[in-house]
Amino acid sequence: ELQLLNEQLEERVIERTRQLKASEAKYRTLLETSADAIVVAGINGTVYFTNKAVETLFGLKSEELIDKPFIVPVAESGMRDIEIIRKNGEKAIAEMRAVKTTWGDEETYIATFREITLRKRMEEELRESEENFRALADNANDGIVITSGPFGAITYANRRFSEMCGHTVDELHDFSISGLLSPNDAKDSNGFFKDLLDGAHCLDQQEVYIRRKNDQLPVELVASRTLWHWQNALIIILRDIAERKKRAEE
Repeated sequence: ELQLLNEQLEERVIERTRQLKASEAKYRTLLETSADAIVVAGINGTVYFTNKAVETLFGLKSEELIDKPFIVPVAESGMRDIEIIRKNGEKAIAEMRAVKTTWGDEETYIATFREITLRKRMEEELRESEENFRALADNANDGIVITSGPFGAITYANRRFSEMCGHTVDELHDFSISGLLSPNDAKDSNGFFKDLLDGAHCLDQQEVYIRRKNDQLPVELVASRTLWHWQNALIIILRDIAERKKRAEE
């Protein structure tokens, strides 16, 4: 009976060892074929493993990293953006995620790095573009409004439009553009704003009235489709024509 138990135990150990080796092989295959750069480093920073993507991101071969302190501190779980200086001197930005794990009998961190240089550059260009737009729009003589959604919710309004309608810029974020037009103009505007969002390129000049607290202000309105924070939107430009109409009547 003891011999039988020993044989069964040996078979179980052999089977378990086989399963572990198969699991480790799959694990290593996943690591090696990942598009993200992956580094396994000990608590003291010593590198135990790197995959092929590390060479592309860092410009360093595996033999230049294994058993040496890693060039980026990873002894901290979580996610953060880091700047990388490649071996050839080029700079890159990567998103690093690190989690605590074990590698054999060693307590380690496994860190994944995804290059986001292009994304960061695009975000910076977008930020600069928006800052330039705001600088121009906030000092324009015409009212400028950006709206989104089928109901024309105001997501941006410049200082001049605030003066034209008698609401602060912050208050305007609670309005839709149609809600600031005279009732007849608002009824008509729902149609042509919807046409714009559905595919029309731009709206030709229209004469409408903006409702204010005690009166209405005649304006010329033009609109076209645009993108605002990666969402379809309308940019609407409104020109005060009250003085012009007064002179025409005189």
